[in-house]
Amino acid sequence: MNRLFTFGCSFTKYFYPTWADILGLGYDVYDNWGRGGAGNHFILYSLSECVARNKISKDDTIFIMWTSIAREDRFIKGKWVTEGSVYNSSYTKEMIANYTDPEGYLLTNISIIHAVEQIIKNIGCDYTFMKTVPFDEVDDSYKTLQFDISDMENDIHDVFDSTFKIIENSVFENIFKNAWPDREDRHPTPIEHYRYLESIGIELSQQQLDYAMIWEKNVLSKTYEFDSEHHPTRF
Repeated sequence: MNRLFTFGCSFTKYFYPTWADILGLGYDVYDNWGRGGAGNHFILYSLSECVARNKISKDDTIFIMWTSIAREDRFIKGKWVTEGSVYNSSYTKEMIANYTDPEGYLLTNISIIHAVEQIIKNIGCDYTFMKTVPFDEVDDSYKTLQFDISDMENDIHDVFDSTFKIIENSVFENIFKNAWPDREDRHPTPIEHYRYLESIGIELSQQQLDYAMIWEKNVLSKTYEFDSEHHPTRF
């Protein structure tokens, strides 16, 4: 039995099928652990829980779409709180000025990704790392925050060079060509999700293309209901 486990934010689990749902058609078992607004800390926690719950082995497959780096995730009063980027949140200006740091987010996020890489390598299963946006796009309000490149940032890239290199180009780069589309909902459409998988060399079937095309028409016509059956058991 071949099993697929996917992780990410709303680019992974949304109101209509994403790359994960398209990919899941090719597996006997498919669980989508994505969550809207989730950050990379949440992805680490989810991966750890998933490994423990499902006894993930070398025979399984993991796909992770890492998200923008300035997201803070919390488990409060029995539920996850995933509100997206702190720079596009209810944080006060004082909080942002004194307790946020793009370089710090880069360091902690690439450390998380490196740790997940080691966990998966230890399991020995197939895996693919992707990302929604380049990690220098810190904000979630569709603009890049401008910061001077520092010695520390260069050091972070040097220390974690091998981990940076295994992460595929982002959806923002491959599909949107470094410019967000001029439309109300800037999430990729089903066919854009399909094209993204193609762009990073994933072999896809006619069934998966047909599925993406059907849902593309549904989404564009705004006449659809989508409720994935692939909700994992989780905290």
